[in-house]
Amino acid sequence: MSKRDAYVKKAKVQIDKFNDKISKLEEKAKHVSEDAKSKYESKIQDVKKSIETIKSKIADIQESGEDSWNELKHGIDESWSALKKGIKEAKSKLKH
Repeated sequence: MSKRDAYVKKAKVQIDKFNDKISKLEEKAKHVSEDAKSKYESKIQDVKKSIETIKSKIADIQESGEDSWNELKHGIDESWSALKKGIKEAKSKLKH
């Protein structure tokens, strides 16, 4: 398996983990006040958009040549950081 294929496989596993986290956040958001719920749902939607962006970039990597995928990898790594930050912020807001 090439490094690119291994990276894509690992990224897909991470996406599944983030989708599980989002599901848990959505469940928690059901149990907050109506005023807070819209804020949480908005944040959750932002996180879902980040996941879709990453999925798109992964597709680009899969279509790229073995030599050029490292350039695309950098963009995904930045998106992962943003996604992790979004999940953390959503969790933090649900705790308050």
